[in-house]
Amino acid sequence: TDLFDATELAVCRMYSSNREVWSGLGRSAHEGLGSPSVIGPATVLLLAGQVLPFLILATILLGAPTSSLALWLTLLGIAASLLPRLIGVFRFRQSLLGAVLHPLGVSVLLAIQWCAFFRARRHRPAAWRGRFYFQPNLNTTETYVPQN
Repeated sequence: TDLFDATELAVCRMYSSNREVWSGLGRSAHEGLGSPSVIGPATVLLLAGQVLPFLILATILLGAPTSSLALWLTLLGIAASLLPRLIGVFRFRQSLLGAVLHPLGVSVLLAIQWCAFFRARRHRPAAWRGRFYFQPNLNTTETYVPQN
């Protein structure tokens, strides 16, 4: 298996609305970050590395007392978080707004993961494009009737 840049060969738009993004990512979230052994550590790492530096900077800008070392560490954390996204903006023609809103995107991704985690704990299927997907480790002998 190998990865390569196919930017010049193809364009893909997986989802056309926020609802489709939520449903589509939530469908397979249990196998990703939403599994019981991964969701806790992944949440801590993503919040600490991708969201917390921006929150700290906001408190500094609002006048919270800080040291110059804390400010520099915060700016370093923000640079480390945004640099890959900004490279994507220029290299792969990704959205600059998407890169700037990266901490918000990470927060939404975590919300999707936690919703998928709790959905699986309640033995509820993921719904996507009119189909229902049960998690492989759940009892699928039950018939699920969606509530309208």
